[in-house]
Amino acid sequence: MYLEKNIVDEFYFKEKKYLSKPKYTTLLLHKIIKRINYKKSKIKFIDIGCANGAAIYYLKDRFNFQFIGTDVDKRFQNNFPKKSNIEFFCDDIKSKNKKKIYGDLLYCSGVLSLFNDPKKLINGLIERTNQKGKIIITSMLNPYHLDLIIRFRNNLAKENKINGEGWNLHSIN
Repeated sequence: MYLEKNIVDEFYFKEKKYLSKPKYTTLLLHKIIKRINYKKSKIKFIDIGCANGAAIYYLKDRFNFQFIGTDVDKRFQNNFPKKSNIEFFCDDIKSKNKKKIYGDLLYCSGVLSLFNDPKKLINGLIERTNQKGKIIITSMLNPYHLDLIIRFRNNLAKENKINGEGWNLHSIN
C-alpha cells in the first residue's frame, strides 16, 4: 500500500527553493505545454501528486489555465492560499471512493515510482482525463526488461517493519 507520509513528502513539505527556482522537469513541462499549443481558452490543468505546488506556481503566470493540485498528504494544502486562485484537493489516485476531479491536461511527476503496478496509476489518470485530454508523466525508468521493486525499512524506527510500495524503478519494456 502507498505510504501516506513518506520520506520524499517530508522533504518537499519543508523545501521551498523549488517555488522560486524550478526543477528541470518543470521547465521541460513548460516546453511540452507550449508545443501542444492549446486553442481552448480555459484548460483545466491538474497536477497529480503536486506536493508543494512548485510546478503549478511556475506555470500559473505563463498559461491561462485553471490550476488544480492534488496530493495524498493534506498538509500541502497550506501551500495554496485561497487568494492564489489555485485549487487543492487531498486525493489518492488509487482511491475509488474519493471525489474524482477531471481535467484536460493531467501532469504527474515522480509518482509512478510509488506504485508496484504502474497500470494502477495510468488507469487512475485515464479515468480523470476529459475526452481529448492529455496526460504527461515524468518518472525515472530503466532500459532493461526488469522492474526494480524496492522495499525499505526505517532503521531508526522501534519496529523492524519493511514497508510496502515506494521508490520503484520500472522498465520501459
